[in-house]
Amino acid sequence: MKSLFDPAAWLWFGLLLACLLDAAALWRHRPRPRGAHRGAHRGKPRPAAAHHPRPAPEPHARRLRWRRLAVCASLALALWLLEVTAAPTRLLAGLEARFPQLPPASGPFDAVVVLGGGWSQATPPRAGLEANESFDRLLHGVELARDGAPGGRALLVLGGAGTGRDGRRWPVTDGEAAQRWLARLGVVPPERVVPLPPSRNTREEARHVAALARTRGLRRIALVTSAWHMPRALDTFAAAGVPATPAPCDFPAHAALESRRRDGPRLLPGLGTLQHLYLWLTETAGRTATTRRPPHATTGSPGRRQHEIVCPGPRSAPLVPPCPTRSAARAASASTSAAPA
Repeated sequence: MKSLFDPAAWLWFGLLLACLLDAAALWRHRPRPRGAHRGAHRGKPRPAAAHHPRPAPEPHARRLRWRRLAVCASLALALWLLEVTAAPTRLLAGLEARFPQLPPASGPFDAVVVLGGGWSQATPPRAGLEANESFDRLLHGVELARDGAPGGRALLVLGGAGTGRDGRRWPVTDGEAAQRWLARLGVVPPERVVPLPPSRNTREEARHVAALARTRGLRRIALVTSAWHMPRALDTFAAAGVPATPAPCDFPAHAALESRRRDGPRLLPGLGTLQHLYLWLTETAGRTATTRRPPHATTGSPGRRQHEIVCPGPRSAPLVPPCPTRSAARAASASTSAAPA
């Protein structure tokens, strides 16, 4: 019964209604042979003066109706097949099954990095945090930080943006808001929580964690994020020079498949299946872009690529003249050896 009030189901019903209206209009205004009328098949032709033939529809209008009918029927069939076969949910479950979930006492870790996206600062007049379906990230990160090191001494590094759900900029980031919330509950001491600067995506969070790891000498790092986001997050952190132990949480695709096995197949399209398709497409495209991006050199700046030659000297001052290449160095050595003593 709940599926009848799903927005995807209403979209599917709207597509079916558009198909029925276009099909009825095409049948009503179908072309007829010249001279045919309703009384011809009964052997009682009407007089010529009383005969008013129906005007033939324009070919362009009929082509537009056929195209619209084909598009609406294709979309309705695609939505129904995606829901019946659960293909997006199974694809997303494949991403979730790549890394097993770590138990809380699986340390020791120097730091537990929790990627943002599972919470945000509450909008006034409310206080605290606004949690969403990925709030398991923060809960699992707190468990690892408390039980993943002797005495619970692991750092809890919190990522996230600095804007609320309404898009307005806040004076504190999501990490700082979570730090205050955990301190008020007495779960983790504030000195063991390190909020990251505002980050727009996972790549910026990886850069901030890399700088923090170099500053504090962090070696064993646990990365906490949603299970479907873990493959791309690990690739992004590896490209930034931060090897991490995966600690996935939040398995929505597995929960959806278990619900299907318990309640039976679904015949009406649902918004959850479309959301799984969006997540799978986003993660696949993002991971492809991450793997195709050349890795950065560990001795240079974050924007310097690995195949470039890094010359010693201050980073602030430009190198003039530029660094010699290998071919130029070989030519210089050859000319020096060929010169007379």
